[in-house]
Amino acid sequence: MKYKKLLLAFIATIIFCGIAKAQESRAGKETRKLIREIKKVIYKESLVKDLIRRQELDQELAGLNYTGDHLQDKQKVFEVFTGALRKAGDLHSLFLSARVLSAIDQEHEQAALPSGAYLGDHVGYLKIPSCMTFDSQKDLQFANTLIEKITALVENGTESWIIDLRDNRGGNRWPMLAGLAPIIGEGLVGYNYNPAKGKFIPLNITNGQINYSTLQTQKYIVRNPHKKIAVLLGHQTGSSGEMLAIALLGFPRTASFGEQTAGYTTVNTTYSFSDGSQLFLATDYAADRTKKIYQNGIKPNFNPDKALKEPETIAFVKRWLLNE
Repeated sequence: MKYKKLLLAFIATIIFCGIAKAQESRAGKETRKLIREIKKVIYKESLVKDLIRRQELDQELAGLNYTGDHLQDKQKVFEVFTGALRKAGDLHSLFLSARVLSAIDQEHEQAALPSGAYLGDHVGYLKIPSCMTFDSQKDLQFANTLIEKITALVENGTESWIIDLRDNRGGNRWPMLAGLAPIIGEGLVGYNYNPAKGKFIPLNITNGQINYSTLQTQKYIVRNPHKKIAVLLGHQTGSSGEMLAIALLGFPRTASFGEQTAGYTTVNTTYSFSDGSQLFLATDYAADRTKKIYQNGIKPNFNPDKALKEPETIAFVKRWLLNE
């Protein structure tokens, strides 16, 4: 009986493999090429490359019901690769096409810009929302708006800062960092850490320029270099919002308040494929200027009572700034 079951299982495996191979052969040349390109990248560069179940991934790819239409088939391929990365512990990587990038940009055409308020006692409040833009002029507008808010608050007497990132789900971190340059200062803002190579790669703000862009922001230097900073965090603070927080947390007179962040503190590198698709692949961990590595989000230093209403929460944080 035991041998009969083994024989049936063996036959079932052969049948499945035959069907899978037949289905895989229906994948078009462009789709097969894309699969090879994606494998080459993730097996070499992914943070979780050694944890990917490669045999299982191959079986899932072979078992897809290919149509021969590359636009349809590649979405199925993306789902399989994304699933394999998630199973290996990568929660951040994602595939994007030119069409998806355009849709994101259009969706956030009227995206929120940074805002600010003077709270008295030399304390300024800045709210920095997500920067979901892939347009250089919008990047510049975001950064300059933040610089203008900082300038106005400093001229009004601000010396300490509450920086609210609770609703910042990420996007493009470079305009956000460039906009905070008056507070963070020029030069080092943190590191990317690659565990496989054991290397810390420094990240810098240089002369008001948004990284990967030729655009120059407005320039303003905060007179008080010995600032105190309180960073507000929440469950929705994610991805580039977390990276922005990490750039602030390396200062000696800085503390974070709120809730554990979303946990997307891996650094994604963009890889482009021959069909125009892109993979934002997690390749490094984020580290602050002290080389503290953040692998699973940010745990705040202080947790104000969740029952506090918004004005009471801000008052709680303000008291820390005044008494620190």
